[in-house]
Amino acid sequence: MLQELVIHDFAIIERLSLSFEGGMTTLTGETGAGKSIIIDAVGLLAGGRGSSDFIRTGAAKATLEGLFDARTNSKTHEKLALFGLETEDETVLLQRDLYPSGRNVCRVNGRLVNTTTLREIGETLVDIHGQNEHQQLMRPESHLGLLDQFGGAAVRKLRLAYQEQFEAYSKLRQAQQKKQANEQEWAQRLDMLEFQVNEIDTAALQPDEETQLEQERDRLANYQRISDALQHSYDLLGNETFSPIDSVGSAMESMQPISQIDPEFETITENLQNVYYGLQDVQSELSRQLDQLEWDEGRLDAVEKRLDLITQLKRKYGDSVADIIAYGQKAHTELASMQATEQGADQLDDQVAKTQAAAKQLGHTLSEARHKAALKLQKAIHKQLSALYMEKRF
Repeated sequence: MLQELVIHDFAIIERLSLSFEGGMTTLTGETGAGKSIIIDAVGLLAGGRGSSDFIRTGAAKATLEGLFDARTNSKTHEKLALFGLETEDETVLLQRDLYPSGRNVCRVNGRLVNTTTLREIGETLVDIHGQNEHQQLMRPESHLGLLDQFGGAAVRKLRLAYQEQFEAYSKLRQAQQKKQANEQEWAQRLDMLEFQVNEIDTAALQPDEETQLEQERDRLANYQRISDALQHSYDLLGNETFSPIDSVGSAMESMQPISQIDPEFETITENLQNVYYGLQDVQSELSRQLDQLEWDEGRLDAVEKRLDLITQLKRKYGDSVADIIAYGQKAHTELASMQATEQGADQLDDQVAKTQAAAKQLGHTLSEARHKAALKLQKAIHKQLSALYMEKRF
């Protein structure tokens, strides 16, 4: 709530200081006494649009200050935290200076802020119901929300049901309009998706297939080089005239008796053992590769054709096999949706009509509930205005 308001050189007010207590405070006076000026001052403190016209004639600036109690206002504290502003005693001090040049200086709890920040914080502290830009009651777009809030849970439940039903109707109506708008385009898209899905499904690609095929193609295309290299390497390791494996084995046996004399000799012996057994492993692997190696010209042709197919699909659907597979999955989903719509085309009009009728019925029920709530609200407002002796003004 507003605790204190201080105004300097604002409109016709040279200096004014007001303090407010808990409960309702009423400002009364004849027309032209300045009541609306005080309200305008509070509106500017809440971030309303300022103007140099508000400055009292002959004054260097207009100054407005408002002290608010925000102990129970969680929205205000959220905004203060958002902008990094602190309050120690649960109060918020808003200040605003207007200069003839049009410049505004705004502060919140002594910290300089821009008018946008002042407005976002001020809107959590002030709600002015009057003839100005903050007036909610005079904004038609806010009337239904206020009425539904007054109507209680029953009205809000009806509104939610209507919104859900209208959304269902809107989706069906959009599908209907999309299909009716261009039957030819729909059919062409359906045919294209069927072709693409069939082409990708027929290819039956695997995620790592391209890399594996390229490796297999390279092995088949370089069969003779690979065979020669493997055989030559195997022959060198197992040469009867000079065998590197036997030579390393002999050196290892020669070092074995002295390996315990010195740690360095032991290290040399271990290194010779590693080389010896490593060469034996290499020789075994060379033998295995030679046994598995075979030439299949037909397989090379098949691999080349498969890679050409992947290249063609990449030109259409993506830069990689993964992209092609992903495109196929997306096309599957769209095709299934269109086929479902196509199959249910005869039922679509009925579905649109039924959902529209249901939405209209809920809308009618909601309208009646709002009308009843509006009558109650009207009576409550007139009762309040009557207590203020203002019933004849509305």
